[in-house]
Amino acid sequence: MLCLREKWISGAILDVFEVEPLPKSSALWTTPNVIVTPHMSGPSRPEEVVKSFMTNFEKYLAGEPLMHTFSFESGY
Repeated sequence: MLCLREKWISGAILDVFEVEPLPKSSALWTTPNVIVTPHMSGPSRPEEVVKSFMTNFEKYLAGEPLMHTFSFESGY
């Protein structure tokens, strides 16, 4: 945090933390030069994206809970 506060480094984009989910009290949430993202990045294969979309579309039409949703309660 010192390096970020003192601008020794210009910023950070973070998706992995010592404690998951990142506590609401963490200073990382409000540090201007920090971007916090969910731990879900990585290469995507088009066929898997289509398969996931179609599964979610079918769940949506059936009124079932969707996969891979964001939780405002947990922040992820």
